[in-house]
Amino acid sequence: MVRRNPDYKVESNQELFSIGLANMVGSVFNAYPVAGSFSRTAVNDTNKAKTSISLLVSAVLVLLTVLFLTHLIYYLPQKVLAAIIITAVPGLVELGEARFLWKVRKREFVLMMVTFIATLGLGILVGIGIGVLISLAIVIHRSSYPNIVMLGRLPDTEHYRDLERHPEGLTQTHTTIVRIDASLYFANIPYMKEKLEELEIESGKNLEQVIIDAIGINEVEASTRHALKELTEEYESGGIDVIFTGVKGPVRDIFKRSGLEDIIGPSQFYLNITRAVDSLEEEKEEESHLV
Repeated sequence: MVRRNPDYKVESNQELFSIGLANMVGSVFNAYPVAGSFSRTAVNDTNKAKTSISLLVSAVLVLLTVLFLTHLIYYLPQKVLAAIIITAVPGLVELGEARFLWKVRKREFVLMMVTFIATLGLGILVGIGIGVLISLAIVIHRSSYPNIVMLGRLPDTEHYRDLERHPEGLTQTHTTIVRIDASLYFANIPYMKEKLEELEIESGKNLEQVIIDAIGINEVEASTRHALKELTEEYESGGIDVIFTGVKGPVRDIFKRSGLEDIIGPSQFYLNITRAVDSLEEEKEEESHLV
């Protein structure tokens, strides 16, 4: 909700390093700790400040005020200072961003509003902390329930897409093609197995092969080896071959080092879905000739 200058890049790590170093050095001399000030930022933005020189000007003005004008402002209530800040803060609120999030992704809009209200009611640190915790919860939920879809080939192409989005997609008689769009780790393996079973039932096919498109899998935890081994054995016990396509190099290395590639079979890995499907069709043709 804070308006930013698109031409100005803020190095957050450098800023935090500077503040931390200043506090470390200042602690030796019993100095006040330094930190960023949202209210001062709002006032500077309202006054069209462009560089950090504005902070030096503010410091000089504060010093002169303390030295020579204290008797004039001593009896002013704190509400006067609050009024200055309240007047400046609305200029930092970007309602257009809120409308954009509501239109594009309502979950992020709710997160923004909860953080905003918590910041106003409980303070900046507590509000940001609540926002961070909710964000972490959302990330964990997303990774625990990844997007797993059944694919079909678009007519007259070699491209395979989600059948829910492209119902015109073509499928094989005894084969289902499934894409997993997430890295695999202990938390989402149970959901993956349940989703694969659900898609198998949904296809209504007498399956002979399951092709798992792993193009969206960027990482696999070593702990998932046992789960993938069980999944492969369950399919094989039912007479269903498991085939992997689009496995990335780092993921393939984990498969090799863990021995999972030997369990699945090196021949069950293909560069892409098209090659896997073509290979299956060639095998069927050879079998028909033998018969």
